[in-house]
Amino acid sequence: MGSFFFRHFGCRLNHYEGSSIISELYERGWKRTSRRSESQIALVHACTVTARADYKVRSEIKKIGTENPGAKIYVLGCYDSSLRKKFPGARFIPNQIKSRACEIIAGDFPDSGSPRIKEDSHEDPRFSFFLPSNAGYSRAYLKIQDGCDEECAYCKIPQVRGKSVSRDPEAVENEVRKLVENGFHEIILTGVNIGDYRREGTDFYGLLERISRAPGNFYFRISSLEPMCMDPRIIPILENPKFAGFLHIPIQSGSPRILRAMNRFQNMDALSRNIEKIQNHFPDIFLGTDIMAGFPGETHTDFEHTLNFIHRHDFSRIHAFPFSLRERTPLERSLRNQNKNRQSLKEKREYKLSSGNELASRMARVMAMDQFLRDSYRKKTSHRVYRAIVEIKNQSLPGEEWTAVTENYQELSIPEPLRSGLQKKDMVHLAYDVSGILRLDKKTV
Repeated sequence: MGSFFFRHFGCRLNHYEGSSIISELYERGWKRTSRRSESQIALVHACTVTARADYKVRSEIKKIGTENPGAKIYVLGCYDSSLRKKFPGARFIPNQIKSRACEIIAGDFPDSGSPRIKEDSHEDPRFSFFLPSNAGYSRAYLKIQDGCDEECAYCKIPQVRGKSVSRDPEAVENEVRKLVENGFHEIILTGVNIGDYRREGTDFYGLLERISRAPGNFYFRISSLEPMCMDPRIIPILENPKFAGFLHIPIQSGSPRILRAMNRFQNMDALSRNIEKIQNHFPDIFLGTDIMAGFPGETHTDFEHTLNFIHRHDFSRIHAFPFSLRERTPLERSLRNQNKNRQSLKEKREYKLSSGNELASRMARVMAMDQFLRDSYRKKTSHRVYRAIVEIKNQSLPGEEWTAVTENYQELSIPEPLRSGLQKKDMVHLAYDVSGILRLDKKTV
């Protein structure tokens, strides 16, 4: 077979799905190249969550076309629909059938190897991704849900991922067993809005209870949980040693006024009470969040509400990003109804929000707060013992990196004297302080 070039963009869910496709291409006899000019086929795994993401995807497709005009280009996943007109020679594969990308490629290249055996051909193709044990991952991803039924004013995800759909709970349990048999000790539950999981009479918390009974020496990590999906039932779940002391709750804003404008109907008082209960039960829990700076109409007071909420609840980490107006979102449609053409829309204060300097200042404050929170959390949890998974990047190459990712999401470099006897994917016990690992139990526990 020939060689393929693959470029990832976007979230960890995208990377998991893309890695599954890459592993299947290997199984079919394709070889990966890092050079666009050397590939017979080129796959661009797209993301359209921000205007910057769209720009990167367009630029990558142009580079491939320039450096390798003869390559067949496949654009996968979350791509902006306008790309079809801009690049008519490319083939576009949406999320709904993305897991069948290799079959589609095989239709264009009939000698592209034998297909991967799918254990359940009746399952929604959005849940047909799987990473074999030799795919290079130390921690496993398990997709339990896809799509979103929310209509956040700024978000394009429902357009490209579709309505919320949940995986069959028995299929989830079967894959948990398979991943544990393949030597994984951490399983990350992922999706677009996993708290919206509902299938066969089982909701998200019911699914967590079911999979927590799975045998084996491993633990789960909940990737992200929307505030509106928070429920007191999370406390007994987190008390189970099968779950990591970690929660990521993307609040986006701490201002009720801005949240209403975003169409995010989360009750901040109820969220505060839930967070306080969780932190009372689990003082060491890692609590991450996402916030958006510069949503149209956000005032200095609104922004301060957000920072105060994060500070008051002692979050451990912030992932922040600036507002970016996306085509065909509820907000963009609303603004278009108020303005006859895009040029006049761009000139309006309500669209621009604030000057570039003002937005940059807000982002700088958030990033400084994020670093402070990370440092504070590391100090608070120092000298305590946590489970961790060994990761080795660039293994057997010059400059290979050995790290341990703890259950409370601290990534720590493993000094060379502590590496003896360790292997990728091992679960170990360790303690750390602000300088790094203090001690590490080399036995797989």
